[in-house]
Amino acid sequence: MKRRAEQDGQDDLIDVSEIVATIWHGRIAVAAMTVVFAAASIAIALNLPDQYRATVTAVPAESAGNPSLGRLASQFGGLASIAGINIDRDAGVSNSVLAIELLESWDFLDGFIKDNGIETAVFAADGWNRSSGELEIDEDIYDVQSEAWVRDFDPDKGETAEPSSWELFDAFRDRISVSEDSTTGIISISVEYFSPTLARDWAEMLVAAVNERIRLRDREEARKSLEYLRRQVGQTSLAEMKGVFYQLIEEQTKNLMLTEVSDEYVLSVLTQARVPEVSSRPNRALICILGTSAGFVLAVFSIFFCAALGVSLPGSVAHTKGD
Repeated sequence: MKRRAEQDGQDDLIDVSEIVATIWHGRIAVAAMTVVFAAASIAIALNLPDQYRATVTAVPAESAGNPSLGRLASQFGGLASIAGINIDRDAGVSNSVLAIELLESWDFLDGFIKDNGIETAVFAADGWNRSSGELEIDEDIYDVQSEAWVRDFDPDKGETAEPSSWELFDAFRDRISVSEDSTTGIISISVEYFSPTLARDWAEMLVAAVNERIRLRDREEARKSLEYLRRQVGQTSLAEMKGVFYQLIEEQTKNLMLTEVSDEYVLSVLTQARVPEVSSRPNRALICILGTSAGFVLAVFSIFFCAALGVSLPGSVAHTKGD
């Protein structure tokens, strides 16, 4: 048993020695491939444009939601439902949740892009000139002088030179990140873009657009509800039902007033976005490290693969098992 253990130890030592010898004799090829990958990763890292992240933090506005309607729903929900009124339809829905959903929705982001005329900036820009402060536009996609889309497209697939609604949404949503702190309820809205100024502007504009979208929706619903409730008051003879209707009218009137006077209707800005001075991407050091490591690993793998086939890589030093 002892002799067998000694023999296994010797075999392991021989195998390790052979591995080290194979790498050592292929050191020139390993070094060359590693240097090539390192140089390529450095070139790629230096040519990638800087991108900047601007962040707005907000909290649910006090005007958002309707706790009074929630209380009415618990008290008079049964009576109101007899009259065909669903009091608690919105009572349990958080407008901050709606805001987050909007910021990630196709309909909202597509409308935001088109309303603000930023299609070219979203889809055709590939950099930012720091000295001039202007975006660099990919001329293969958009001709700035003629203000026309010139990218290649396949009409058989239903494509056009101008990007579709989905393409604009897909390009823009990758630049937006929305998160909510489950403990504090603070919502962070970040935009990452080539221009730090536009990143700041778009982050603030997104908050304003969400507030306006939900404010207009609630204002229209409040108006329709008031019209309906006033008709119902004139049609019912039950004193208890009239009491319910009058309380609902009072609450909807308050809602309508809030939609008229409140700019920060759903999200109240806690900290304004600032123009970032340090880029958030790319991580050039990480790119160089990963590229160099990949070159080394690939070179070592290639050496063992060629050794198994009995082929030597260029630059490898020929050796025998006894070397």
